Amino acid sequence: TVLSRKTLEEMWEPRFPFEKLGEDQVFIGLGFFVVEHKRPGGRPIRFVGHGGFLMAFHTLFQVCPDVGCAFMGGGNPVNHGHSGAWANHLREAAYDRLVPLFA
Repeated sequence: TVLSRKTLEEMWEPRFPFEKLGEDQVFIGLGFFVVEHKRPGGRPIRFVGHGGFLMAFHTLFQVCPDVGCAFMGGGNPVNHGHSGAWANHLREAAYDRLVPLFA
């Protein structure tokens, strides 16, 4: 084990509001972004992850400790530039398709 569960939980704690993505609130933790995903008719679910891009290559990794699932993706979305639209689309698709399987 590289980091204890207690250390990870501290790193995953929302520290500062970052942005809103639709109904979801994104916070900055310690080295991670924390998303409070608002499910229609359900309790909010926390996703923790990080992503990045270099030129036209994007990556996204997120863990959902609340329900025990994770996803990661990478791609070369040349039509989306550096706007983050590709990562947001991937995140929304994963939330819509993965969370109902585990929650």
